[in-house]
Amino acid sequence: MRLTSAHPDVAGFKQTAVVGYRLNWRDQIGLSIASLFIAGSPWSANPDK
Repeated sequence: MRLTSAHPDVAGFKQTAVVGYRLNWRDQIGLSIASLFIAGSPWSANPDK
């Protein structure tokens, strides 16, 4: 498997925006794909409503 893309990404989780980085791997013939999203939020310390 080799790294095919890496880019910044924004997502939503429990009414909070998170900013992170997405990494995608794929084998040479495209049968297997792995994806990793690492993120954090400066608003995560807010209590849930």
